[in-house]
Amino acid sequence: MNDLVENSEYMNLLKNIEQIINESKYRIAKSVNTTIVQAYWNIGKYIVEFEQGGSFKAKYGEALLTN
Repeated sequence: MNDLVENSEYMNLLKNIEQIINESKYRIAKSVNTTIVQAYWNIGKYIVEFEQGGSFKAKYGEALLTN
């Protein structure tokens, strides 16, 4: 009987450790994904600002519309 209780307590310990690890992995992945999205958004923002040079629209499309 004592072995069963100890085994059950041990299994609970392992289950709790696994849960902590899985929750940590989820939080890490969520944080990394958020950071990557922010980085790509900023890169896109800088590219648009560079292409537009402070204008509301980029100039490269004007000739296309004319043609």
